[in-house]
Amino acid sequence: MCAGGLMLSDGNSKVLPYGATLSVSGMTCTSETTGMRCVHDQTGHGFRVAAESNETF
Repeated sequence: MCAGGLMLSDGNSKVLPYGATLSVSGMTCTSETTGMRCVHDQTGHGFRVAAESNETF
């Protein structure tokens, strides 16, 4: 869960290095120097979270 810029987890979270991609439960997220981009694999809808702005698509 993302809240106020902090990521909450069960304590087993790992850092996703820039350029790396992670696919879980139908979502694919890519860590970029410009932010984190996550896309629903079937619909192509998703979001991007970055320091300067956030967007949904």
